Amino acid sequence: MSPTINLPESVHSKLQKLGGSLFTVAEVIERLVSDLEQHGNNVSAASPAVITRPTNEVPIRSEPRNIQEITEREPRQRGITVEVDGQRIVGSTVKDLYDQVLRLLVDSDQIQRLRPYVPFRTSRARYLIALNPVHPRGNEFFSPIQYSGFFMETHKSYANAVSCLSQFLAKAQIKVRVLG
Repeated sequence: MSPTINLPESVHSKLQKLGGSLFTVAEVIERLVSDLEQHGNNVSAASPAVITRPTNEVPIRSEPRNIQEITEREPRQRGITVEVDGQRIVGSTVKDLYDQVLRLLVDSDQIQRLRPYVPFRTSRARYLIALNPVHPRGNEFFSPIQYSGFFMETHKSYANAVSCLSQFLAKAQIKVRVLG
């Protein structure tokens, strides 16, 4: 069981504001402590980099994580670090992860190798990526991102998101590795 700490309401309220809708109070504290450990006294508590999208300074595990380890995460645990074709990507949410991956694929022109597989079906009812944000049965994407004419469905758990992304990118021999 995790230890409990009592915070004055004013401090708790400030931590909630720092985390916004992306991070819990515990995640905000964890990020502040981590940043202080890394940078010592050079970090102010108001540093926006501590609370917003994680930086590339997230520690990398020596062994890649597998899908089972991702599914064992607590439901509210946020953020993931992956390596896509040698490029490290830190996503604070599945939507953020997919947005960065799609931009990488389009901007590096690797999307051309994957274009024959678009739309990419993940089941009878859903697409991962398409040129229109509509699934095979006609329903619209629930939580789409769009970049350069491509739409990706981001309404997924981390484990499902990485699994679907890996299957899609494997069509062009692009490797995905979970780092943390």
